[in-house]
Amino acid sequence: MSNLFSEPEPRPDLSQGVPGVQWDTAKHAPAPRARAAAGAARLHADAKESCAIYVGLLAAVALVLRLLVLGLGPATELEAAFTPATPVQLELAENLARENRFAVESWTADPAVAAVEALRQQHEEAAAYDDSSLRPDGYRMPGYPFVLSLFERIGLDLRWLLAGQCVLAAGLVVLTY
Repeated sequence: MSNLFSEPEPRPDLSQGVPGVQWDTAKHAPAPRARAAAGAARLHADAKESCAIYVGLLAAVALVLRLLVLGLGPATELEAAFTPATPVQLELAENLARENRFAVESWTADPAVAAVEALRQQHEEAAAYDDSSLRPDGYRMPGYPFVLSLFERIGLDLRWLLAGQCVLAAGLVVLTY
């Protein structure tokens, strides 16, 4: 324990060069500051390169693991990737793709929203669109259903969206570092 709290050893003064190292001629010896700057730049470049390699490896491992989980679950059974909000988001996406409306037919999938909508209907505040049975949804953000509707319009399966999310998540590893 005495070494833990003892004073650190003084650093040697390297401003005049490394002790015990002699240059052949004085004109070939770089200035002490130039040597230090060159060494620091080399160490910095080496550190950046090794950091890039490690981050790249980490992103590759993250992508492989995510694709492995995707392949074992949702790729074979798509419903394994569903959350409780997924049916409503899929309905919103279908209505966006078909009718260009961010709306649902009913809110029975979400009990909290269904209770609020029942109160709105009691007070005659909930109105459907004039020409359909769809009701505007103001409870969810339209971002993810919009992306789902793009995939539906293009005709791609949701498995492609899940694979894209795996790539995006692995790319976030790189952006984090």
